[in-house]
Amino acid sequence: MGLLSALVRPRIGLALGGGAARGFAHLGVLRALESARCRPAAIAGTSIGAIIGGAYAAEGHSEPVRRRLVEYISSRRFRDVQLAFLSRRPPEKANFRDRVSRAVRRSLFFGRAYLRESYIPQEIYRDHLVGLVPDVAIEDLALPFAAVASDLVSGRAVAFRSGSLRRAVLASGAIPGVMPPMPLGEMILVDGVATDRVPVRVLLGMRVDVILAVDVATDFLDYVPPLRRGVAIHDRAHQVTEWNLRRIRMGVADVELHPAVSEFNPLDFPAALPAVARGEECVEQAAHAIRRALVRAGLLRWIGAARAQRARRLAARGWFGEPPVVPGPGTSAEVPAQEPAEA
Repeated sequence: MGLLSALVRPRIGLALGGGAARGFAHLGVLRALESARCRPAAIAGTSIGAIIGGAYAAEGHSEPVRRRLVEYISSRRFRDVQLAFLSRRPPEKANFRDRVSRAVRRSLFFGRAYLRESYIPQEIYRDHLVGLVPDVAIEDLALPFAAVASDLVSGRAVAFRSGSLRRAVLASGAIPGVMPPMPLGEMILVDGVATDRVPVRVLLGMRVDVILAVDVATDFLDYVPPLRRGVAIHDRAHQVTEWNLRRIRMGVADVELHPAVSEFNPLDFPAALPAVARGEECVEQAAHAIRRALVRAGLLRWIGAARAQRARRLAARGWFGEPPVVPGPGTSAEVPAQEPAEA
């Protein structure tokens, strides 16, 4: 890092993707970046990435966030809403009784979700986030932050850059059918995974020079379910579409991080705590690539050719589709996101 000391330190933008419990790896990534003195200058998060990224942006350090998260998932209140039985991949050592119980619970879940707006009521969903994410304004956080949700009406991504942090995270993490959608003006907002699982694109609208993208939904190729029924084939086709879109969007990033978390059930949060260590290991393994990206960005920044700046120009030409909608602070108004002038 000796060369960097002679230059203006490049600003790191961190995109934290959705992936439910596997997103605990985001805490490990943040901890490893802190240890390497490479703290992010801006964070964009989707779903669990928005929860952890927003809490980190409020605290400024990963350890308090980790302690609150561990305390929360160890509580009886959290156990009452555990949804591990919804995982597509059945437990490897499940006996007949476990499989029957899982099938019955899944049937009850889908029956309830069919008859109601969501499995978990609005009041309970909001109450569960109180201890994790403070009710503060995004613009007052220690560092710039954006939470990404999806609008079911327009089909566009929605990036919260101001207003209530807790409200933004509630929208970003509202898994369809599980948590209730959040109305905002004419929009109906749900989990940001539907439009932007790893929100690299949003960071193009923030003042960053290097983009690190953390993808914790990496089991597309690791696990192919039995494709003997129409429902399974339909689900897999949807996964193919989402995976290919994600590959295009993540190509904007300077460094992609893929923590080894595919073994964890994304809906079994207590069992996924070891994912924190996987996030740290991933950063350590990618240390050389990160250093190289920082050095390159530091040099290119002086001549206006940094990768993030080039990506902004491509985004302005429509290469990555429509830009996300950015709601106005404290209102239901919506304004299109604008690509910033190049720094």
